[in-house]
Amino acid sequence: MDDLYEGWDQQLGPTLAERVDAWVLEPLRCGSDGRYQRFDWAAGRFAGDWLRVPAAPVVILEGCASASRQLRTWASLVVWVEAPEDMRLRRGHERDGQAMAAQWRAWQLHEAAHFAADGTREAADLIIDGTTGAVVQ
Repeated sequence: MDDLYEGWDQQLGPTLAERVDAWVLEPLRCGSDGRYQRFDWAAGRFAGDWLRVPAAPVVILEGCASASRQLRTWASLVVWVEAPEDMRLRRGHERDGQAMAAQWRAWQLHEAAHFAADGTREAADLIIDGTTGAVVQ
């Protein structure tokens, strides 16, 4: 999903779901390959070559909002991985550097609001503890 967000201010709702469905899921449902263009975070736009998502019996869509209400309609299995907020923030800082701290805090507010309104965790078929890998539910 990181390739499909439209920057740090991307709302995790219909626009994102519509893009994922149009570029990836709809073609796969029709037996064709999906495709997507990566969001260039530095340039602030989608850019570069279109990348192919081969039609396959199993396709895994991973990331924040990948199981949003609009997308989970097509999901066979929804897995929710949870970890404490401070751990998630630390992992983001390790990946992106401390210079992105403000964006990460804002992102956490966006995702918390999205998950609460969407009921994503409650819709999960399987819940995993992201600190231990244990199945919670």
